[in-house]
Formats: sequence, structure tokens, C-alpha cells
Amino acid sequence: MKPFSRIVVPLDGSESSARAAPVAAALGQQIGVPISLVTVAVHEDHVDTAARVLRHAACHFDQQPIECDVEVGLPAADALLGYLSAKSAPLVVMSTHARTAVGELLLGSTADELVRRSPVPIVLVGPHVELPAPRSTYREIIACLDNSDESQLLLPVVTSLSRFGVHTWLFQVVSDSGVPSTVPEGDVLEANVVRRAGEKLRLAGTSVDWDVGHDDDRARAILRFATSRDAPIVALATHGRHPVDRLSASSVTVTVARSSPCPVLVIGPSYEDTALGAK
Repeated sequence: MKPFSRIVVPLDGSESSARAAPVAAALGQQIGVPISLVTVAVHEDHVDTAARVLRHAACHFDQQPIECDVEVGLPAADALLGYLSAKSAPLVVMSTHARTAVGELLLGSTADELVRRSPVPIVLVGPHVELPAPRSTYREIIACLDNSDESQLLLPVVTSLSRFGVHTWLFQVVSDSGVPSTVPEGDVLEANVVRRAGEKLRLAGTSVDWDVGHDDDRARAILRFATSRDAPIVALATHGRHPVDRLSASSVTVTVARSSPCPVLVIGPSYEDTALGAK
């Protein structure tokens, strides 16, 4: 995977969306790329107001190269996807404000739509994320793997970030009820995909460790592990192609994004389609 060339931060002028700025600033300084702030105006008459929103947000970035862009048109997700398609290898950082059970149906409508349709990874900044102090860095990324091909696509993404001093943890959750009583936990750990993936990454020179959590609730196990780590980012693959999917296969991603104390990097179905189609 090509290194990220810039960080794109979608904003809408709200305090919630502005929470993405400190995370984007920390990542931008860490990987040494410029920041693009972007918002969407309903029509041309609103461009000046939208531009003022971006100029105000730019104050959050300390001596970093900033680009401010206003896209015109609705739906906002369509305008932002068109903007991303014109950029080379971006990483998106944006806030999501889902706080309640109703929020499981939408991470915030625009964030949700981008997760499902974005061809690039998105870092979600949820309502419980502890925002980084100025000039701080992220020290670990936790790639949550399972037996799916989609989750394996996280590996080149986390490897790309590992080049900038981010230590990689590979983490898999094994259901307590699914572990045979005759198999010791250590053997379960050694038999899982995280060990095979970890050994492959180590051979490629990546700083990596791996672990397995035992819990019938995958989201709970991921959040518990993330809380135990040092300034991490959680990375997940979501397979939800339609809103109803987030009540089943992608509910783990929604729960983690809503509750996590750290940013959550997500690759969605469009990213997966592009990557798998390139194989």
C-alpha cells in the first residue's frame, strides 16, 4: 500500500465535527503529510460562509500545511466522495456523534455513508475519544482480525502506519462458548490467524505483537483491550453495505466507534471491493 499522502478532515461547523481536528493534527505531524479541511455548501451562495468555517478550524493546526476546500452540492456524502476521488492516497479523519442506541443506525448519516462507500480508510473520532494533546503522537494501532478476507485487508493499512513509529498489535476475539474445554488457551492463541499474520509482518520488518481475547461479546473484548494499551488507534473492517446491516454483522464496528476512548480506523465495503479486485 502506498503511504498516505495527506489527511482529509470533513467539517460542518459544529463542535462535534471539530473534535476531529486534534486527531488529524497529531496524525499529520506524525506521518508528515499536509492537512486538507473540506466542507460542503448547499449552493454557491453559501461558499463564503463555509470558507469561514474552515479558516476558523485551521487555527487548531500548529504550523502544519493546511488546504481549505469548499465543495458545492448535496448530498454531502456524494460531494465528499467526489472530493476524495480527486486526491491521491488520502486518509480521512472525521467525527461521529452516535451516542445512543438510535445512533447504532447511523454513525452520523454522512460518516456512515462515507464508511460504506469510501475507497480509502476513515478514522472515526467518537464522542468518548480522549483528544490528544498538542504535539503528541499515537503509539500503537490495534488491528482487529477474524477469519474473513476483509479483515486481512487491514494489514497493509497498519503496516503503512507502522513506518511512522506506530507499533502494531494484532488482536482476535475468540468466543468463550466456542473454545473446546480440552484445548488450553495458549494453544488457542497459537492456532489463530493473528499468529500467522504477525509472523508474516515480522518477516517484512514490521514491529508487531499479537494477542487473543476470550469473550462472547467481540466489541466488549476489543474495547477492553484498547483501554489497556498505550495511546492506541483501533482498526476494524466493516462489512455493512446497507443501514440494516449495522444491526448484525457491523454492529461490532458501530459499538466500538460509539464507545471507544481512542480513534477507530475503519475500512468499508468499497475499500474492500477495490483491494480485493486488485488481487
